[in-house]
Amino acid sequence: MDIMSEPQVWALIGVFAAMILGGMTLMTTLLTRNMSTAFGAIMRVMDARFDGLDSKFAAFDARFETIESRFEMVESRFEMVESRFEMMDARFDSIDTQIKGLQQQIDHLDRDVQILMRREFGDNLG
Repeated sequence: MDIMSEPQVWALIGVFAAMILGGMTLMTTLLTRNMSTAFGAIMRVMDARFDGLDSKFAAFDARFETIESRFEMVESRFEMVESRFEMMDARFDSIDTQIKGLQQQIDHLDRDVQILMRREFGDNLG
């Protein structure tokens, strides 16, 4: 008493194989869709965070550019002050030269006055 014949067994094996392959295909498809959805959500979150970081870096860049322009203004002011000091230094050099010239003229006048005094009053002055 055979319960099933050989072609029935092979048909049953084929049905079970088709069910297993169909189930695996279904699970693979569902798993792929689920992973794609999850990865898509993760990518959207990461994109949003990177966009936030980009805007923060842009704000930092703007601040650094502002600071850099301020330093450039300070540097130009220092250059102006330095040029004014150089002008003042040149003026002081000119004044120093004039004072030396006046000192020489005074020394010559003093010598001439002493010569005139000796001629007029002799060597008895001193």
